[in-house]
Amino acid sequence: MTKIMKCAANDDVMTMKAQDNADTVMFVFESPNQEKVSDYEMKLMNLDQEQLGIPVCIYVVDQNVLLWFMLNVN
Repeated sequence: MTKIMKCAANDDVMTMKAQDNADTVMFVFESPNQEKVSDYEMKLMNLDQEQLGIPVCIYVVDQNVLLWFMLNVN
């Protein structure tokens, strides 16, 4: 999708088109004076929500502090 967005200029007008229950989306970029019109079509993907979860992790930290550092912390 970023590759498609990089094709647009700063002042272009972007239109997104999709049909109900479609597996594609269309991006149309038009220059302000309508000299240039670009159409891009991108296939949509269904992502399994279970695979996008963050796994539960338990982290163990072993912290050692030097005695001279603790004595000089005044």
